Amino acid sequence: MFFLFLVIFIGFFSVFSQSVFLRELLITFYGNELSAGALLSSWLFFGGIGSFLFTHFSSKIKENFFLFFLLLEFFSLLGLVEIFLIRNLRIFLGLYPGEIVSPKMMFLSSLLILAPFSLVNGFLFPFSIRLYSAIKRDNSVGKIYACDALGDMLGGLTFSFLFVYLFSAFKNLYFVSFVLILIVLIFSLLIKENIKAKTTSFQNKVGSINLDKNSSRKFLFRKRKYLTYGVRMVSFFLIILFLIIGLKTNKIEKFLLSREWKGFYVVDKASSVYADLVLTKSDSLYSLFENGILSFTFPLRIRSEEMVHFTFLQKKDIRRVMVIGGGISGVLYEILKYPVEEVYYLELDPKLIELVKEYLPFQDKAALNSPRVKVINREVRNFLNLYKGKKFDVILLNTPVPLTLYLNRFYTWEFFKRIKSLLNPGGVFSFSLPSKESYLSKELRDLQGCLYHTLKKVFSNIIIIPGEEARFIVSDSPLIDSPETLSSRFKKMNISTQYFN
Repeated sequence: MFFLFLVIFIGFFSVFSQSVFLRELLITFYGNELSAGALLSSWLFFGGIGSFLFTHFSSKIKENFFLFFLLLEFFSLLGLVEIFLIRNLRIFLGLYPGEIVSPKMMFLSSLLILAPFSLVNGFLFPFSIRLYSAIKRDNSVGKIYACDALGDMLGGLTFSFLFVYLFSAFKNLYFVSFVLILIVLIFSLLIKENIKAKTTSFQNKVGSINLDKNSSRKFLFRKRKYLTYGVRMVSFFLIILFLIIGLKTNKIEKFLLSREWKGFYVVDKASSVYADLVLTKSDSLYSLFENGILSFTFPLRIRSEEMVHFTFLQKKDIRRVMVIGGGISGVLYEILKYPVEEVYYLELDPKLIELVKEYLPFQDKAALNSPRVKVINREVRNFLNLYKGKKFDVILLNTPVPLTLYLNRFYTWEFFKRIKSLLNPGGVFSFSLPSKESYLSKELRDLQGCLYHTLKKVFSNIIIIPGEEARFIVSDSPLIDSPETLSSRFKKMNISTQYFN
C-alpha cells in the first residue's frame, strides 16, 4: 500500500514540476505558446525514450529497489537544476533583454534542458510496475497506471489552484523535492523483502563455487544490508543539504531572479493563476511584465495623454467608456478629466492591480478608486461576448503587442466586429502598435498593414497617427484629421495636461 502511495507522489511530483517548468519557459520565451508545445514534446519524447531504456536493461536491473530509490533521489534534485538552467537560458543563448527567441532555438533549447528530467521520469514508470509486480506476485500495470494518473491530476490541480499563489517557482520545487526525499527515506526504512527466498535463489546460482547455505545467506544479507544503509545515508545527506538550502531560499531566489532579469532592476514580483508578474524600475519609471512581455510603463504621462485625448477629441458628449487592459498606467486618470459618467476597466488578473497599486502616483490611485470607475476582473473575450448592458461611446484597447496567440485574439476581425457592436452610433475605438516616425521595417509594415485592412472590413473610417507608436482611431462616423480643428476643440475643453497640447 505504501508503494502505491509512493507511485502517486511520483506522478504528483512530475506534473507539479512540469507545470512550474511551463510557466518559467513562458517567461523566458515571452509568453510564446510554442514553448508549451516544446515542453510537452520534450516530455513525451524523452519520457518514451526513458521507458524504452528500462525495457532494454530490464533483464539486468530486475527487482532492484535500491537503484529505484537512488533514481528517485536524483529525480528530486533534477527539478532544482532545471529551474537554474531555465532561468539562465537567455544568458546561455546570448540573448539581449527584449530579444525574441526563434522557434528553432526555442524547441532545441527546451528539448535539451528538459531531457534529463523527462528521461528519468519515463524510466521510473515501468520500473514501478516491475517492482510492484514483484511485491504482489501478479500483473499490476492497471494499479500503477491508475495511481500515476491520480498523482498527475493532483499535482496539476495543487499547483494551479494553491501553490502558484503561495510561493515562487524555486520554493515550490524545493518543497515538493524535499517531501519526495523524505518519502524515499521512510520507504527505505519500512521495506521488508523476503531475504530467505532471495538467498535461496542466490545459493543456487553460486553453488558451483562451493559456498554452503549459511555462508551464501550471510553474504547476501550483508550485501543487501549495505545497499539499504547506502540509500539511507544518501537520503540523510540530501535532507541535510535541503535544510541548508531552505535557510538560503530567499537569497537563492533573488540570485536566480537577477540572472533571469539581467539588466533590469526588479522591485517586486508576484504569481497568479494567469501569469508571472515582474515589476522593474528605471529612474522614475516602472515597467510591468506579464510572462516576460512588457504590459505597460508608468507614470508615462505622454503616452497616456496621447492615448486618451487623441481619441476623445473625435467625439463630443462622451458618457460611457471601456478600457481593456492597462488602465492603471495613467489612462484612467486622463479619462476622468472628462465629464464621463461610467468607466468599465477590464483587467483579467486582480493580482496585477494588487501588485502595481502600491507604486502608483497619488492621482492614479485616486482614479482607480473613483466611484465612476468599475473594475472588472474577467476574461475579456468572455465578458464582451456575454455583455448585454448599455453601449459605450469610446473603447480603448491597451493590451501588449500581439506576440502570442492569446494577445492576438484582441486583433482579429471577430474581435473588432464585437467591439463595433458595443459602440453607440458615432462611437470610437482606438489602440496603438509599435512604430517609428521616420522608417518602418518590413515586419512593422506587414503588421500595421494587416490590421489596417482587417479594420477596414469592419469600420468605415480609420485615422492613423504616426509616432513611436502608431495610434489607430476608427469609427463608422466621420473622423477629424485636421490638427487645427483638434487643437481648437481641445482648448475649448480647458483640460490640464503635461505634454499634450
